[in-house]
Amino acid sequence: MRRCGIIDVMNDMQKEEPRPILYGVSDYARIRQKNAWFVDRTVKIRDLEKVSYALFLRPRRFGKSLLCSILEAYYDVDCAHRFEELFRVAPRTDGEMNSPLNAASPITFISRAS
Repeated sequence: MRRCGIIDVMNDMQKEEPRPILYGVSDYARIRQKNAWFVDRTVKIRDLEKVSYALFLRPRRFGKSLLCSILEAYYDVDCAHRFEELFRVAPRTDGEMNSPLNAASPITFISRAS
């Protein structure tokens, strides 16, 4: 019996507890703790490790601070004990989130967001 993809997703969503959408929150740990909806860019961390310099040019309200918060949680030594909690393996990450640089550096995160 063939099942329609969108119907399966809708049925699965009805079974789950409703997840909040946290507007204006750019703290990755807080979003994961509250199990809120967000655009998951964790799969792009591997791509970022391959470049020498990264520059994020995006419009306002486009998730730049959240991406930086994700990178802080991924690379910061102080977050090493919470890695499994913050980066539970998502199906599309092929089960591999660790890298040699994970939790290897002290990170200072400075944001100009208000």
